[in-house]
Amino acid sequence: MWHKPVLSCLGVVVFCTLPAFGQERSSATGLRTIEVRGHGEVRVRPDTMIISLSVQSQATSAEESTQRQAEKTRRVLESLKAKIGTGKFETSNFSLTPTATNAIQATPLAQLSPQPRWRFQSQVSASFERLEVLGQLVEAGLAAGASRLVASGVAWQVPAQGTMTGTVTIAPSEQKPARKELTVTFEVEAQGATPAECVSRGTKIIANVVAALKNKLGGNGTADVLQFSILEPGRDSAAPLPFPPLIAPQLVYVANTTVRVETGRLDDPVPAVRAALRAGASRLDLVSFTLRNDNSARKEAIKKASEDARTKAEYDAQSMGVKLKKILRISSNAYVQPREVYGPSIAAWGKGADLEESPQGTEAASVTPREVGFSADINVVYEIE
Repeated sequence: MWHKPVLSCLGVVVFCTLPAFGQERSSATGLRTIEVRGHGEVRVRPDTMIISLSVQSQATSAEESTQRQAEKTRRVLESLKAKIGTGKFETSNFSLTPTATNAIQATPLAQLSPQPRWRFQSQVSASFERLEVLGQLVEAGLAAGASRLVASGVAWQVPAQGTMTGTVTIAPSEQKPARKELTVTFEVEAQGATPAECVSRGTKIIANVVAALKNKLGGNGTADVLQFSILEPGRDSAAPLPFPPLIAPQLVYVANTTVRVETGRLDDPVPAVRAALRAGASRLDLVSFTLRNDNSARKEAIKKASEDARTKAEYDAQSMGVKLKKILRISSNAYVQPREVYGPSIAAWGKGADLEESPQGTEAASVTPREVGFSADINVVYEIE
């Protein structure tokens, strides 16, 4: 059940001293005022439906996870287009995250050593232009000796404004636009009985990782060391135990994408959502009915709120034996109230308890709302006499 919100607003008479609002009141010692709050609400038919779904894939390699995600996302988009037809179809929020799972491994007794170890840590980062190579870069970096994948994402390189080149100042209008870069960062770690030993081992791994990344980039990107540190035994709270672990992490790469549809067709969304789930979507995030352009509804709601405030001010002034003069201060706030249904509840709202399989005998019922709300609140301060 969708309940219409009800707000209770009361006029408040305030006798206080306020600063003058113009030159003609510069000599005034104080003002008597009354402050009221008005509320207005209109109901209009929505003209836009938005469906948001999540798509997820996972595999033991980054490249395979990315390929699975691309194929699954393509199928979901095609299923939505087939059901909805016209609209704006887009994907966003792509991420590829390595997730560690534990697997028991046997460690030979000869490898167990209680000797404290020096640790060398470094980060190697690659910048590239095409998202398609991300999976290949992740696999190449880890295969070359990187300990783990730290992060991946988008970075913007923004040129400094008004910089100096020789004796010529570059004007802001002559600056180059911000440049978008895709990045992936790895951690490299090595251990040794001495500082020299662990640094030597670490630098060899770094060289291998950088070379592997540059080989995959083929000149269409860069790879280099971001930072490094050497840690003394006993000084690092995160240092590993002196004995090798019996549980080794196994990586699973999880890819996530958001698929979003915006359409002017206000058909029942459940068939389209069902088709998307069968095509590979992981879950339904949200179905929203709203307005593409809310200017008319906004004006009407503010008008009603203003009339409500004026009526309350006149009533309060009359009941207290004072007269309203001019408005000293006014503020308003207007907002749309879209009809939103989140994934776990749309089945019950529409066609039954399960989006995949409706209970037998359940009749198809449209979930499209007849109206959405637009509300406005206004605060007005009147001078009184």
